[in-house]
Amino acid sequence: MNLIHNQLSMLDKKKTIYTKKRLQFTFSVIVFFVVFLLSLLFLCSIYFWTRYQQYHNFSIITQSIEDKKISLDTISHIWEESKDDDKRFNENLSYIVVNNNTITSEKLNSEFTKEEIQQIMGQDIGILYQTNKFYSKWISLNNSKIYIISRINYTFESLAKDIFVAFLVSLFSAWVFFFLLWKYINKLFLPVEENIANMNDFIHNAWHELQTPLSVIMSNIDFYMDNKKGNDFILWEIKDETKKMSELIKSLLRISKEDYQIHLEEFRVKDFINEITDNFEEKRRQKNIVIQIYIEDDVKIIGNRKHLSICMTNILWNAIKYNRDNGIVEIYCDTHSFVVKDSGIGISKENINKIFDRFYKEDSSRSTEGFWIWLSLVKKLCHLNNWKYLVQSEKNHWTCFTIQL
Repeated sequence: MNLIHNQLSMLDKKKTIYTKKRLQFTFSVIVFFVVFLLSLLFLCSIYFWTRYQQYHNFSIITQSIEDKKISLDTISHIWEESKDDDKRFNENLSYIVVNNNTITSEKLNSEFTKEEIQQIMGQDIGILYQTNKFYSKWISLNNSKIYIISRINYTFESLAKDIFVAFLVSLFSAWVFFFLLWKYINKLFLPVEENIANMNDFIHNAWHELQTPLSVIMSNIDFYMDNKKGNDFILWEIKDETKKMSELIKSLLRISKEDYQIHLEEFRVKDFINEITDNFEEKRRQKNIVIQIYIEDDVKIIGNRKHLSICMTNILWNAIKYNRDNGIVEIYCDTHSFVVKDSGIGISKENINKIFDRFYKEDSSRSTEGFWIWLSLVKKLCHLNNWKYLVQSEKNHWTCFTIQL
């Protein structure tokens, strides 16, 4: 029992550490995306707002020149005369005067390459021409073409660089948060770990304290009945109740220590079911129950055999235990589902979902033995393996359990 207790403690520690790391990673990822998305939203807002403001101001200026509200001589002073909050939109305003296809004068506040100048002067239609790097428009005044040019302050390349920097900042923030969060999670989980440890100690002590007297009672009853060679009804009742209590204690321990590791293997379904039904041969004969198996010989599946065996054993046990004398249990299996249907006492509709609660019992009287505690283990293992389970029943007629892999 000490070995089982130690294994249980180690398993709970592994589960707790796994949960901590998962929370640590999850929160760090959330921090990364929150910081990065907020930065992305902020940078994109600046980008589009800057482009809009510069486009708007450039359109006003070119329209003013076209309407001769502003002379050519004043273009070079536009930025100096602008308001402080508009300077960043107009500081790159430039112009080129072309007469008879010859550049007669130019004022370029920003460096323009020859390719860009050719691109600007290649526009034959006097419309606003926009690229990622500049705005341009030519205006016909005094028999000359005047090309008004404005270098865009915040280009898409600048935005891409800022986004990359924001990505690195977000990544660094998540990395810092990842390590800082570990201390907080350890403090947060400390009461949980203490409760788990106390629960494991309680289960271990309860198992030891209850199992020992039960074993003594069982052995003494067997000794007495073997020597008396009689059929004492009271002793049989005591023995049955002792068995029930022993099974209840075992189920408590098993539910608590069932691990989260999934071991997959391929096995033949019919052999698997036959092994399970053979364990209930004596119980089946006591109630004269017929077990009908509908499985093809060559059907194989890949799954967690241990967990599936626990589920099918518990379901078949209930199908026999809560069945009628001379009843029938039908088992259907294929590569995707396992179905167990019995002709027993059934379950009321309002209580079908309750049978997976620990210690719930459809029959509140003592007319039927045992508890439904094993079904809570079936539910747990189904969730662990991502299996779907379904219970259908008609009170006083039949019950059908289905596990879909």
